[in-house]
Amino acid sequence: MIMMIKDRDRDRKLEVLLAIEGYIRKRGYSPTVREIGKLVGLRSTSTVQRHLVEMEIIGVIERQRSFPRTLAITKKGREIIEAYEVIGT
Repeated sequence: MIMMIKDRDRDRKLEVLLAIEGYIRKRGYSPTVREIGKLVGLRSTSTVQRHLVEMEIIGVIERQRSFPRTLAITKKGREIIEAYEVIGT
């Protein structure tokens, strides 16, 4: 099944991915759902949660839902971040 993502949602997911990466780099552990929302300007934790689930399905993050702060960026996610950094600069 091919999953089509709207440009706006794709941009927001990239923003979430970059926020997670920056937070982990700065603090050494992953942000909570609420912290991600604050970082990217989303008030609704359910919207953040939806993005995280979709990002997990796409394969750019992994997480253990039974534990807090267990978000990890996958190899695919790191490749996207690196590509963004090359294109964005």
